[in-house]
Amino acid sequence: MTVFQQVSDTVIIDDEKFPLDLFMRVEPDYEVVDYRNYEEGKTHIIINKGQQNGGPINWKDGNRYAKRSSDLKYLDAQIHIDEEERKTKVETSKNANLPYDVKRNKEYPPIEDLVIAMWEYLCLKSPKELERLETKRQEIKKKFPKHD
Repeated sequence: MTVFQQVSDTVIIDDEKFPLDLFMRVEPDYEVVDYRNYEEGKTHIIINKGQQNGGPINWKDGNRYAKRSSDLKYLDAQIHIDEEERKTKVETSKNANLPYDVKRNKEYPPIEDLVIAMWEYLCLKSPKELERLETKRQEIKKKFPKHD
């Protein structure tokens, strides 16, 4: 049997926790209480404003709520995807309005990386990182040629 619980601002379905506001997007008519524990055919405890009451043991809405776990997971994932897409669009828009030289400079590796690569090359005789950074530098020069 599936267990549905609502504890303050959290909904728990079979030990999986979801924010109450996410659940309310899927079930906007849900009656929020301080605490609810429902297991079909076994128990239905409701605590609200310090008073404990029993609810129907076979609660039609509760049975539906208890089956919403996959819907909540999907909605949560979709919200995160939408947020990432929004952030990407905002960043792209901000970058599109930057001056050419600022865009070019943003592409270059940090000075710390360059210093470490030079140290590894000079002290450890390891050119690997220096070669990688030089390749990247040449790519940036092709992408953003200097204006004379």
